[in-house]
Amino acid sequence: PSIEEGLSIQLPGKGRVNIGSENCKIAHIILPGIPTYVGCISMEGRNAKFVPSPASYEVIWINGEQCDSEYPKILKHGSVIKICKLNEEGGINEEEFYRFVYYNRFLDPDS
Repeated sequence: PSIEEGLSIQLPGKGRVNIGSENCKIAHIILPGIPTYVGCISMEGRNAKFVPSPASYEVIWINGEQCDSEYPKILKHGSVIKICKLNEEGGINEEEFYRFVYYNRFLDPDS
């Protein structure tokens, strides 16, 4: 399946959801053009944290703040995760990115 604007997915109630590129063998969410592994969303019931990969801080923003440490970032209802694509030279392309909004309940866009 491909990523589409407005797509909603239900995350598991417990466990990890790994995010990476097509080269990441452990990725559950695959996003073309990003570093191999950017991090994971760790779920414990309605509590969620984004755990960034230290190698990918420069492409990750949470609620408008760039990640700068390996400490998990608590996700609250409405938290925004932005992951920038890389340009051809391997630098950050801030004009092309993926944006996720975390909701602590499943919202069906078709309802």
